Amino acid sequence: SSGINAEYGVEIFAEAAMACRLNWFPIVRGTTNGGEILAAFELYLNDEEDHILPSLPPMIDETYQVAAAIAPEMQHTRIEALTWGVRNMKKFQLSAINNPSIEIECGGVVKSTNKIKNAKKNPNFDTSSLFFDVYLPIEELYMPPLNIRLLDHRTFGLKPLVGTHTIQSLKEYRRDPVAQYQAIRDKMLIEGFGDVDSEYEMERGGRASPVGGFSSNASTYKSLFDSASITFRDTVGGGTGTSTGTRKSVYSWFSQGSQQSDEESDSAWEPPFFGDEEEDQLVDDLDWWSKYYASIGDEMLGRVYNERGYEPMEYFEELELRFGNFKDLAESYPIWHGKHDDLQPELDRAVGYFKGTFRIYPLPADGSEPPPRMLQNAPSNETIELKVRIYVIKAKDLQPQDPNGFSDPYPAVKLGKTKIRDRDNYKAKCLEPMFGLVYELDCTIPLESELKVQIFDYDYLSGDDLIGETKIDLENRYLSTHRGVCGLPKRYYTSGAYKWRDSQTPKEILEEWCASQVLSPPMWSGNCRVKVAGVLYLLSDYEVKGKVHKDWGPADERLALYVLLDNKLVPEHIEQRTLYNPLRPEIAQGVIEMFVDIFPKCREIPPPINITPRAPQDLELRAIIWNCSDVVLSDVSITGEMMSDIYVKGWLKGQDKKQRTDVHYRSLNGEGNFNWRFIFPFEYLPAEEVMVIKKREHFYSIDKHEEKHECVFCVQIWDNDIFQSDDFLGVLELNLNRMPKPSKFAKTVSLDDLIDNDKGKEVQVISLFDQKNIKGWWPSYCDYDPSIPRELTGKIEMELEVLTKEDAEAKPAGRARDEPNENPRLKPPDRPATSFSWFTSPWKSIRYILWANYKWYIIGGLILLLIIAFILIFMYSLPGGVADKLLNKFT
Repeated sequence: SSGINAEYGVEIFAEAAMACRLNWFPIVRGTTNGGEILAAFELYLNDEEDHILPSLPPMIDETYQVAAAIAPEMQHTRIEALTWGVRNMKKFQLSAINNPSIEIECGGVVKSTNKIKNAKKNPNFDTSSLFFDVYLPIEELYMPPLNIRLLDHRTFGLKPLVGTHTIQSLKEYRRDPVAQYQAIRDKMLIEGFGDVDSEYEMERGGRASPVGGFSSNASTYKSLFDSASITFRDTVGGGTGTSTGTRKSVYSWFSQGSQQSDEESDSAWEPPFFGDEEEDQLVDDLDWWSKYYASIGDEMLGRVYNERGYEPMEYFEELELRFGNFKDLAESYPIWHGKHDDLQPELDRAVGYFKGTFRIYPLPADGSEPPPRMLQNAPSNETIELKVRIYVIKAKDLQPQDPNGFSDPYPAVKLGKTKIRDRDNYKAKCLEPMFGLVYELDCTIPLESELKVQIFDYDYLSGDDLIGETKIDLENRYLSTHRGVCGLPKRYYTSGAYKWRDSQTPKEILEEWCASQVLSPPMWSGNCRVKVAGVLYLLSDYEVKGKVHKDWGPADERLALYVLLDNKLVPEHIEQRTLYNPLRPEIAQGVIEMFVDIFPKCREIPPPINITPRAPQDLELRAIIWNCSDVVLSDVSITGEMMSDIYVKGWLKGQDKKQRTDVHYRSLNGEGNFNWRFIFPFEYLPAEEVMVIKKREHFYSIDKHEEKHECVFCVQIWDNDIFQSDDFLGVLELNLNRMPKPSKFAKTVSLDDLIDNDKGKEVQVISLFDQKNIKGWWPSYCDYDPSIPRELTGKIEMELEVLTKEDAEAKPAGRARDEPNENPRLKPPDRPATSFSWFTSPWKSIRYILWANYKWYIIGGLILLLIIAFILIFMYSLPGGVADKLLNKFT
C-alpha cells in the first residue's frame, strides 16, 4: 500500500476561512517514490453549533466538483511533438525491438505515432511530427507531467509496454509565439530598425512568400514569424543565435577605431591585398601545431604564430556543454523499464532512447485561426552516409594503470560496427601522451550515430585495460543549426598553411543556414554588404581598410564567414572531453583533447589536416676548442710555482655522453692550447626550439621514453690531478637559441658579456641555428654560492657549428684530431716544452723542472762533491804513502 504525507490548513472559524491552494504531494511506499498527487486539504473545527461549516461544492454524477476558487485556471493549449526516432534499443523479453511506436500522453489526451517498419534498417519514424490540443493550467505549478510510452508491435497483435519516460516539468518547452514576436518587434523599433512587417515586405519587394509551410489562411502570422525568426529550432533555453536588431561583432577587437558610416562605405569596396617579404622565410615555422600552441596560451611555442597576426582557435570544454547538447533539433529521452531501485544502477533500467522534442504554446481564446505549427519544418529523417574524421591530439591527467605509477596509453575509436584499436601508436610510461593521430571512418546516420573515443593501457602479457572513454552523438551535431560538423575559422584563407578545410564555402553555408532558420536568403549589395534576418552587415565592421592578408579569399566569402560567426555557429575549436570508465562512471579518468569533422559523402570531401606531431631534425653540433686564457691556477709545483693541468669538458644538457679534451699540463700563465673537436649528434625541433632525447630509463627497459630539453651547450674547465679528484675551475652554459655574441679578442672578454650578468647590462643575442657557424671568446665563471658575485675564472676560444645530417655527411670530420681530420683540419697544438706529465715523463721532469730551476745548485753541488771526494781520497791515501817513504828511507 502507498501513502500520502499531506499538509492541511486548520480553520477554527469557518466564516474566516481563506481559499486553500492546490499543491503536489509525493506518494511513497516505504522509502520508494510512487508518484505525486495534486490536491488540497482542509480541516474545520466542528464542536460548536454557532459556527456554520461552508457549503459543499456541487456534485455531478455522485462526485463533488472542485470549487472554482481552488481549481487552477485552464487554457486551450497545443502540444507539438517532434517524433524523430528511437536509439540504442536493447532486447525486451528476449526479443529484439523491431517495430516500436511511441505514445505521448498529457492532461488525459493520448497521441500515438505510426510504428517503425524495421528499426534495424531505419530507427526513425515515417512521420516526424504530431500535435494535439488539450486544456492545461496556465500556472506552471499545476502543469501535469508529460508521459512517453514505448510499445513494441509483435506478432499476433501483441503490443507489450517496453518502458516509459516522464517529463515532470514542461517549462522549458513552453512558448508564446505572439508575445515573443511582440518583444522582438518592440526592441527593433526602439533601436531604430523600423517596423518589422514593413521591412519584411520591403526586402521581398512586397511578395510575402509562405515561410515554414504556413497555410494560406494564416496571413496574420506570415510576416510575424519570418521577421522574428521563430522556427522549430528555437533552442530549448537558448535560441538559435539568430541576430535581430543591433549586432555585436566578435571581431570588434580587430576593427577598433576603423568603423565607417554607411555613406563612407562603398558597397563595391575591395581593399587591396598586402603581403610580407618575410612571409616566405617564416612559412616553415608555421604549421597546425603553431596554431594549437597559440590557442592554448603557450606564449613561447605560439610566439611566431601570434607575431604573424593569425587568429587562434577556440579551446574549451566539451562542445555539447557550450551549445546546449545540440538540442535545437531533438534531445534523447531514456526509456526506463521497471521500477526505480536504489540497489540497481540507473543505466541498467534504460532499454533505449526516444529522440525528439516538444513545443507547448497557447491557442487563441476567441477561437480564431491558430498560429502556424512550430515543428512541421523538420529536415528529412532518411538515412545519410557520412565521412567522419576524428582528430586525437593528446590526453592528459590520465589515471595510472601500471604498478610503476604510469600507463602505456593508446587511442581507440568505435563507430557502429567499426572498431580501431591503434596499439602500434602507444606511448610508453606516460600520463600525458601526445598522439597527433587522425582516424577516418564511414557511417550511416541514424544507424551509426554514437562515436566512442577510448584510451587503453597497452600491456604485453595480459589484456589491455580501458582507462576511459567519451561518447559523441554525431547525429545531433550533424542536424543542429549550430552546425557542429566542422568548426568555422575566424578568417577565410584560400591558400597557405591555414587553408579553408570545409566542404562548403562560407556563402553556401550562410544560404543553407538561412533556409534552416526559415529566413529569406541573404540579400547582397555588392560584395561588402549583406542583409540577413533584417540586419545589415558591412565588411568594414570586421576588417581594417587596406589590411588584407595575401592568403585571404574574396570579400563576399569573408563577410559571409563573419556573419556566421556572429550568429553563434560552431567555431574552429579544440575540445577537452572528460574520460570516464564504465566500471567507475562517477570518477574522471583523464581528459582527451580532440575535435571531429563530419562531411556528407554526397559532397566533395577536402583532405584532412596534418596534425602529425612535429618530427625532430637530425642535426650535428661541432664545437672546436681552440684555446683557453687567464685560467685560474689551482696547484703548486714542487718548485713552488702556481700552475694548472688544464682540460676542457663539454656536453649538451640532457645527453649523458660527455666529451673532453686532452690535458694541457703545467700551464703556468693560465693559457691552454687544444685544437680539439667535439661532435654531438642530436634531434632538434625548430618550431619549439627544443632538443628531443629518447632514452631508456633502465638498461632492461624495453621502450624508450622521450624528453624535451632546451638546447644548452655546457663547457667546463678542469684541473687534472692524478692521486685525487680533479679540481673544477669554471663553467660556461650557452643556450644555442639565445647565446651572447662572442668577443674577437681575449683581452676584451668579461662577465658583462653574459646574458644574465650581475649589472643587468643588455648584450647582443644571437642564435646558432640562424648563424650556423660562429667563432670567438667567451668567459667562464665559478658560482658555487649564488649569494656571492660571480668570479671570472677563465676565457675560452671556441668555434661552434650546426649542420644538418646531409651537410654533416657531405663535410665529414672526426672527433678530437682523428681521421677524417677535415673541415677544418686540426693540427696538434703548439704547446710549450714544459707541458708534460711528470708521472709519465721523468727525464723531461729532470730537464725542465729540476735542471731549469736548480742548474747552478746542481753544478755547485757536483763541484763540492768532487772536492770532498778528492779530500777523502787524499786523506785515505796519505798514511800509506807516508809509511812507504819511511820504510824506503830506512831500508
